[in-house]
Amino acid sequence: MNLYYCLPVIKIVLIIWRFFLYTTDSLLLFNSVPARNPSAKKKVLIIRLDVIGDFILWLDSAKEYKKLYPEENYQLTLLGNMVWKDIADNLPFFDTFIFFERKKFLRNPFYRYRLLKQIFNTGFDIVIQPRYSREFIIEDAFVRTCKAPERIGIYSNHSKSNKVLKRFSNRWYTTLIRKPEENLPELKRNENFVQILGAKNFKAGIPKLLINKNVLNTFENLPNNYYILSPGAGDRWREWPAQNFSQLADKIYNYCGLTGIICGSLSDRTVSHRIISQSSSKLLDFAGLTSLSELIAIINQARFIVTNESAAIHIAASVDTPSVCVLGGGHYGRFMPYDNSISHTGHLPISVIYKMDCFMCNWKNKSCTRKNTVAPCVEKISIDSVWNKTQNIIETYKQK
Repeated sequence: MNLYYCLPVIKIVLIIWRFFLYTTDSLLLFNSVPARNPSAKKKVLIIRLDVIGDFILWLDSAKEYKKLYPEENYQLTLLGNMVWKDIADNLPFFDTFIFFERKKFLRNPFYRYRLLKQIFNTGFDIVIQPRYSREFIIEDAFVRTCKAPERIGIYSNHSKSNKVLKRFSNRWYTTLIRKPEENLPELKRNENFVQILGAKNFKAGIPKLLINKNVLNTFENLPNNYYILSPGAGDRWREWPAQNFSQLADKIYNYCGLTGIICGSLSDRTVSHRIISQSSSKLLDFAGLTSLSELIAIINQARFIVTNESAAIHIAASVDTPSVCVLGGGHYGRFMPYDNSISHTGHLPISVIYKMDCFMCNWKNKSCTRKNTVAPCVEKISIDSVWNKTQNIIETYKQK
């Protein structure tokens, strides 16, 4: 059967499943609220469940929570996403961590219920949810079932849900912080959030990631000099075509002879194979072979990186590696390019765009999301435009 005719059925099934999860979550609301000890430290839960790149952008403001809720009076717990556990394990900003697995939380009602019950039984006094694109069935579900006396969130956009559900879930918060600009840069949005919480003098900056170079000892074939291609972007429509990366790799190799390393997740193996098969340059395939801490160290050691808008571009900025970002227009101005007012002394990412009237569509434009197609604002970015920016970086490090 054609997928087009299956879509309405799939949507109905998803609605029914989400209603089932919402109903099972409600069972926790009948439990008695855990007794709180007035003389003990107040328990604060900070919910941050988004992906790697968004989490990295949040890290600079994350350190402010320890100042807002000092350890003599508060105990801070971060509820986080397992995909960036490697980074979180080294953070000094929180006292304890709880990690969740997104797919299990959405697909396994037993796992979901146990995790929600763990949060409920801890008896948090304050819950803070600072993510702008919060999801009704994820972040809002934790806020709803925790029964904390104080629940602070942010007025959200509708990219992960719809207006009706957002109006419904807004009632689960005791305080919602509003910032009127829809496309406010994410770093500035994080700055605004903690300023309203009380960190009046905080100014956003680029976070610095800890680098463990020892993890690279296991990579015997890692060359001394290399650059990185990172062709993944999470969604097909945001990925610059593989043949473009191949031709770019050829231009780099013919110009300076550098070896390229293709990095990415296991799901990027197909595109990495395609890039290598179409290129005559020297490329190594590391896609799916690195942990997050290894990826950070590899990016740190690279001469430069060329990538789609993904976690890799934010890692590069955080470890001061020169970078070129092939940037679509769906979220233009929110995550990339970085706001010019941000203070930073290192290498900021260089964005290459093809400006269109539909920029800032939040990837809702129908031409962006057709199955197995690349969005026009990404596909029309020329190889020469990316090469020109890359060549400038090569010339800079040649002069050092």
